This record gives sequence, C-alpha cells and structure tokens, in this order.
Amino acid sequence: MKKCAVFLLAALAILISVAAYNANAAHNASSITDVCDVDGADYKSENWSNEQYPVIDLFGEKEVPLFTTNGSIGNIYVNKLAKLILDNNETYILTDGEKLDLGNGYALEAKQISIDNEEIWFEFSKDGKYITDQIVSASNEGNRTWTVTLDNIQGENNIVVMKVHIKNLFVGSETRVVWIDGIWLTDHTNATTLKVGDKIGEFTLEKIVSGVNTSNMGGLVFENTTGSSVACNVVGTNYKCDSWSNVTADTANTADTANTEDNTNTVDNLSDITSVCNVVGTNYKWGPNEQYPVIDLFGEKKVPLFTINGSISDAHINKLAKLIIDSNEPHTLVEGEKLDLGYGYALEAKQIYDWKVWLEFTKDGQHIADQTVSYYDGNKTWTVALDDIQGENNITVMRVNVNSVDKVYNDNIFAGMEDVDDNVVIRMVQIERIWLTDYANATTLKIGDKVGEFTLEKIVNGTNISNLGSLVFENATGSSVTCNVVGTNYECDKYPLINLFGEKQVPLLAGDDSPWKSRNDPIWQCHVDKIARLVLDSGDKYTLKTEENLDLGQGYSIQARQIDVDGKKVWLEFDKNGKYVDDTILSTGEYWTCLRDDIQGEDNIPVLKVYVSDVYQDGNDGIVQIDGVWLIDYANARTLKIGDKVGEFTLEKIVNGTSSSNLGSLAFKKSQAVGSSSPASEEEPVVSTNKSTGPSTSLHLDFWKLITSRFLEKESNSTTASNATV
Repeated sequence: MKKCAVFLLAALAILISVAAYNANAAHNASSITDVCDVDGADYKSENWSNEQYPVIDLFGEKEVPLFTTNGSIGNIYVNKLAKLILDNNETYILTDGEKLDLGNGYALEAKQISIDNEEIWFEFSKDGKYITDQIVSASNEGNRTWTVTLDNIQGENNIVVMKVHIKNLFVGSETRVVWIDGIWLTDHTNATTLKVGDKIGEFTLEKIVSGVNTSNMGGLVFENTTGSSVACNVVGTNYKCDSWSNVTADTANTADTANTEDNTNTVDNLSDITSVCNVVGTNYKWGPNEQYPVIDLFGEKKVPLFTINGSISDAHINKLAKLIIDSNEPHTLVEGEKLDLGYGYALEAKQIYDWKVWLEFTKDGQHIADQTVSYYDGNKTWTVALDDIQGENNITVMRVNVNSVDKVYNDNIFAGMEDVDDNVVIRMVQIERIWLTDYANATTLKIGDKVGEFTLEKIVNGTNISNLGSLVFENATGSSVTCNVVGTNYECDKYPLINLFGEKQVPLLAGDDSPWKSRNDPIWQCHVDKIARLVLDSGDKYTLKTEENLDLGQGYSIQARQIDVDGKKVWLEFDKNGKYVDDTILSTGEYWTCLRDDIQGEDNIPVLKVYVSDVYQDGNDGIVQIDGVWLIDYANARTLKIGDKVGEFTLEKIVNGTSSSNLGSLAFKKSQAVGSSSPASEEEPVVSTNKSTGPSTSLHLDFWKLITSRFLEKESNSTTASNATV
C-alpha cells in the first residue's frame, strides 16, 4: 500500500511538472508583443496602382526585402533588406541638365530632353558617382516608367532599386522640361543581410521564414531578452504611382498597337493633313461624370445625334445638330412665364406646385414635350428625347435641371403698396442648368457633301469612348482634314458653400486631383465648421503671355512660366504673396486641381481649379487662354467652435450633413438686445453650388428683385401712359 502511495505521488509530481512546463510554454507563446508583417504594399503613385512591392515594418522602420524585376513578390529574399527612401506621387519638374536630390546621397539627372523623339536621357547617381543611365520614351504609357535593376546587391542580381514615371514633356520658348509624377527608391548601397543570431536592439533573430506566395510572403521571427517572440512578416504593398500597373501596361500596349495601325493608315491617306477637328467626349456644364459628343466642324460646334441611354461612342457621326446652349446660368421663372432659349425654342413654367413644376418645351410656339419635375425626389433633371430626328429615335435634344421650387406671399414683398393683392401667392422655380441642340435643323452629311471649301471624303464610326469616330474632308488642293469626335463633359461640378452673414465661405472637402471630377468624399461630408473664403469662381476668359502673372486677389496669382505653342501646352505656377505654392503642365482642354495638405488639419483639399482652353501664337508671343478659375483663401481658413462669435452672433450648434439634399448647417444665436424678451437665433445652411456660375444669391432675394423690378416697370409704364393722356 505504501509502495502504491509512493508511486502515485511520484506520478503526480511528474504530471505537475509537465503541466508547469506546458503552462510556461503557453505563457511564453502568449507573450508575443508585436507582429511585423512583410506585406504587399501599394506604390503611392497612381501610375502603378496594380503593382506591389514587398515591405517589412522592422520595429518602426520600413525595409524592403530584395526582389527581382521579373520574379513574383512572393519569391523574395526575406532576410536581405534595404531601407525604403522614397515612395511618392509628388510632381517634379526638371529642365535640361537639372538634378533632383532624392535623399541619402542619391540623385536623378535629366541629362538631355529630346522633344522630337519624346525621349529623356536620365542618369542615376549616388554621392555624385555614376550608377546607371537610360533613355526613356514618353511616347506611350507602356514605356513611361524606368525601372532600375542592379546586380550584386547582397550577392543577388537583377534587383529592383528604383522606379521613375514620366508624365509629360514640355518645350517652351527657351526651356525644355520633363514632368515626373512618381518615384520609388530603396537605399540599395546600404542593404544588409540578416542571419540567425543577429541582434536588432533588444531582439535576436531566431528564425527566417521564406515566402511561398503573394498571400504568404514570409517573415522574420525575433526573440527578446525576456524570451518572448516577435514575428515580422512580409506583406505586399502597392506603389503610390498608378502607372506602375500590369493591367494598365497591357491596355496601353494594346491601345498603342491599335493606334499604330490607325496611324499607318492615316499617314498613307492623310499625308497632307492641314488641320485636325476632333469629335471629343465633352463635359456638360452640368456635372463631371456625364458627357456628350461634340465635333468642331471648321469653327462651329456640332453634336452628333446620340440616344438617351446609349454610349456616346455609338453616336451618329454624320448626323449633326448645332449646339445652342450648354449653360449653368441660373434662371428664375414665375408661374406661366416663358424662357427664350434662342432659335425659336422656349421653356415655360406652366404650373408650379409644392416642390414640383410642370415644364413645357416649345419650338416657334408649338408644343414639343412637357414634364412634371420634382425638386425633392432626386429626379431634378428633365432629359428630352425625341424620335425621327434625321431618321433616328430616342435622341437627346435638351436637358434642364431644376434647382428649387418656392412660393412667396405678396404681403411679404409689397406690404403697404397700393393696387397689390396681399393675399396672392406667387410661385416660382429656379432653373440652374440648360443644355440644348438645334435638332429641328439637324443635317445628315454624305460622302461628297461640301462644307465651305471642304468635301466629305470618309465617315469613320466610333469604336469606344477613346475613339468616338471622325469625318475626313478634302480641300480644294487635295489635302485632307480629319474631324474627330471627342467626348465632352458638362462643365459644372458642385462644391459646398455657406453664406456666413453676407460672406461666401467654402467648407473644406477632400478632393480628387483628377480635373473637375467627383470628390473622393461625398459633398455632404464636408467639414461644416472648417471654412475658407471663396475668392474667385469665374468663367471669364483670361490670356497670358510667357512669364506674365494673373492676379487672382488676396495675394494669390498664377503665372505662365513657359508656353509650348507647337505642343499646345503651358507650364503654370501658383503663387501666394509672390512665393511658390505649386506648379503643373497642362495641355489645351485640361483642368488643374491644386490640392493642399494640412489645411486646418485636413489633407487633400482642393484650393484652386484652372481650365486651359487654348494655346496659340500671336505675333512673336505664345499665348495661353484660361476660361475658368476657382479659388479659396486656404491660407486664412479657420475652424469654428461652439461659442465663437461672428459679428453679433454666437455659434450655438454645428450640424453635419447627411445627404446631397442636407449638407449641414451652422446655428447661431444673436446676442440679446436691451428690452428684448428672448434672443434671436439664425441658422446658416450649407448649400451645393455649381462652379463657374458666378456669385449665387438667395432665391427669395432673386425673386424679390424680379417681382419688384417688373412691378415698378409696370407702374412706370402706367404713369407714362397717364401723362401722355393728360
């Protein structure tokens, strides 16, 4: 019995010791304090959006495991690391012979720029010593990236150490420049190879785990002085440059091949081309995401007929209607009033209900179409489509957008005036956008038809939104002229605006650097309490010569640094109080949205928008024409807090937006006046405003002016008539 007891006690001791050991092991495993993954990271340049590179966060420092140009990022050298120096999508502009300091002793030099061949000779150096060079083509997207690979980096060959993306080339009257919009660089000369047992701070490398695929790229397992383990895993990261994209590259190569074939035919058939008239996809002055086809037919804008639901690439290239209106001008109509649209077309507010309006479209007084448009159901746009226009059906001929519907009682306007019925309700509608073609006089062109001195030789149908088709003409000398269809945007986008006691302020809203595009954030996600004064929102035309400045007000200006007349490009610089802010190179028909970071703690904020409509020669001078400028005083932006005072008002409440119909508001309370029973409150709502519409005013105020002016005109006419009778 005693022997059994001893045996059982011994067994129990063994079990306790095993359990204690297991508990210890479990405790050690659970003491992992950090996981440093080697991930697939995104390049920051939008030009390499679908490519990734491996990165490992090694105790707070980003390191790149060495990888080859042709290998998978899942097959990398996990323990051979180079510090990541650069991964950005910043814009750099270099002139002939100019060097760009990349940091850590590395530099990139534009040795020579060849505009004729659209090539740049780059040299890459370290501490002033040559590393490698390359002639890089900018002729098509597939060739615009220089990927630098070197051998014998920690014993490995064909290792990617730098990537550079070219966006554009530019030649001015005296200067040649290259525009770079993506750089990625590692410190390959100081790369290191880690071995088991190596120490980093208080950690010792315990294990090297090789990657097997892009989902499992491997890692480094460290142990600290307490015995706890830390695993640093490799992850795939996207470049910040979208052009470094396998998909983009393939598409670009395909497009280039197609273009080469087209260009070959063009060269054969059109060796004496004297002018190119493109049919392009054009933005409506409406919104950035909708386009209509337009063709510049020897100085006159024509719209190829297109259906309401079809793609603009399916437009009828040779069936054309003159573009009459594409406007974001506001118009206020009272019930029963007609708006003359020109060429015999008119729009009438037949009847106005609560939040709805019955509109009628007429031509020479004859009914064409009508529609009831609601202000609140989100369907504020009436698109008129008609049949049998040059034999085609469902053709878009007009678009109208209703901004608001309202009613006002006469006693609020004409109180105290004689001969005015105070009980009459006056209803009105504000229309803010109209697009119209002269469909009634549309024409169909046939081979052999003449337009001035030109004869139609060929009709080329569109194939996609990048190739919308064209009309090829031959002039009297036998030279050919090609008129291509291009997609055109309705040119108006919306931005948030708040009328802060008579001063227009723009709530900050994160933007997109693509010209006039929809924002990264919905408009109602604007920062209602972070505001900057609206300096300019103009559709006026401005012309600048080389090195000439355009004063925008409040110390802001833009300068045409160089103008490339042959390339139809301009190098613009944006300054504040004479100091450089930003610059860019724009081609004719392009927009520039200047984004700034850290504006009242917010990043990616649009502060300036510029549209370049033309570049041309005038005598000895190159001229750039600018047709639109929008600017906020971002340097003096401010953040309002509850309790802040604006004049005699105190901010009481900040209401954030929830939708495009409710963009938020600021509620103020007026200081209580002596003898007043209660303080007055006032709420300033945020409204969405169209760019290039000019200053917007209160709808009631516009209506008041409209009614009073008409009433006074009527009274004046009556007085004149009475005097004439006497």
